[in-house]
Amino acid sequence: MKKETGYNTLEDEVDNDARGSNNNNAQNSNDNNAQGSQDDTELARVVKIAPEFESSADGISAAALGWMHFRLMISLTFGVIAVANMIEIVPLIMGELQNEYGTSGAVTSLASAGLMLGGVCGTFLAAYALDAYGRKTTMVCSSMNGIVATIAQVSVPGGPAYFSILVICRFLLGITFGSLMTSTKPYLLEFLPNTWRGCILQIIGLGWSAGVFMCIFIVWSLPEGNWRMAALISSIPLFIFAILLLIPGFMPESPRWLYINGREKEAQAIISKLWNDKLDCSNLFPSENVTKFTNDNQSWGRRISQIFGPSFRLKTFLFLSSYFCLSGGNYGLNTWKVVFLDPKGYNRGLPTASLIILEATAVAFELPGAFALDIFGRKSVLLIGWLGAFLCMSAAGIGSSMESLEANRYTFMTVVLALAQGTTDLIWSALAVICLESFPTYCRGTAFGFSNVSIRLSAAIFSFLGGFVIDQWGVTSAYAMLAGIFLSGFFLGLFIEETANKPVEDVHDEEAEDLALVTKSSRDCFCCAPKH
Repeated sequence: MKKETGYNTLEDEVDNDARGSNNNNAQNSNDNNAQGSQDDTELARVVKIAPEFESSADGISAAALGWMHFRLMISLTFGVIAVANMIEIVPLIMGELQNEYGTSGAVTSLASAGLMLGGVCGTFLAAYALDAYGRKTTMVCSSMNGIVATIAQVSVPGGPAYFSILVICRFLLGITFGSLMTSTKPYLLEFLPNTWRGCILQIIGLGWSAGVFMCIFIVWSLPEGNWRMAALISSIPLFIFAILLLIPGFMPESPRWLYINGREKEAQAIISKLWNDKLDCSNLFPSENVTKFTNDNQSWGRRISQIFGPSFRLKTFLFLSSYFCLSGGNYGLNTWKVVFLDPKGYNRGLPTASLIILEATAVAFELPGAFALDIFGRKSVLLIGWLGAFLCMSAAGIGSSMESLEANRYTFMTVVLALAQGTTDLIWSALAVICLESFPTYCRGTAFGFSNVSIRLSAAIFSFLGGFVIDQWGVTSAYAMLAGIFLSGFFLGLFIEETANKPVEDVHDEEAEDLALVTKSSRDCFCCAPKH
């Protein structure tokens, strides 16, 4: 029994000290935990630690859609509208060009074919510049050239002697046409997360339909004979796009391209903006394979050899051939759609209502098609588009030769061509997404550029050939030609691989591994060589 005094026993004092110490420690621990929790909360709010990502590509692919994505989508939509206006304005002013320059329909189509031939040069230049100098630099130079060429073409006087000068101006504008067509989607793709990638790429494609509507409205609202004013007004989106490109920081360079070209600090800053400055990107670097591969393979010749090498040879052939079929069919149809709608000229003037129906149908197909790309897969949408376009052209060919449809031929052709417009839009959407996702960042610009060369060549050929076939054998033969083209595309599409929801590569793994083995083998041989 403890003796009770006015003081605590030694044992009591020890117990009290221990309890007091524990209480103090617990209080300090609670304070520290509270402070730490507050710090952790603040850190989680401001910074997401980067090491959980294995590479810079993971940091880009995991970013949620934000303000940068949306402003890029809006800006690039202006670019797509500008590109659409360059080509879509021509069929609407074809009659005015014929009257002013005194040329036949086939010769006047050179105004469109000249744009396509310039597009071939622009596509080649873009294929090189995209990978060598960057996505944004390519678009800036293209836009500046387009502005100069637009002003030049509306300054050409009338008369047969000056038509060749107009074609030259169209050729120069075509350089911008081909370059922007080649660069806008690869640029946007390299900012996007894996989810809904196909849908987002398709949404900016709606700018094409917006451009067609704009061209129709411009020509409809202006008095006849004002094709120069129509062409100038239709170039307004190009001016807007150029301004947006020149605003500092508004449209940054592709972070994937920056990493591939050794500019890590700039890429890290852009990825941080993708995460609204909530990601510490100082530890985000490309994978070892990417660094090893790109340091030794920066030449354009090496990129070309890769897309035609064993790993990508079949894919390159399929995309070149598929784009040749798609472009030939689509441009052959669009260049002469006014004639297809009314081959005998019963309705004088521009068939504005029918043209609006055609583009409205395209939009009606594009919106669900954008979601279908990610829900049902790119390949399914692609094959449905090919088959639908073939059936539409077959129906148009049969209908054009049936006398029983004579009274309602205009309405029938409007419906059939509207469906053809919608199905070809599905093909454009699916094929572009698959092509971009099938090649790594290292050679994506080159691969997509070569595919677009096929587009320009085919468009130039069939824009002219369509008019020639119509003049020589009539619209039924032209429909048969287009149906055969779309059927060929369908068979090619059967061999194209699905790419939905697969990660986008920066370099091809097999190529990088082969290079690593070659480098290691060379090093081993050097180390084992006898020393003299």
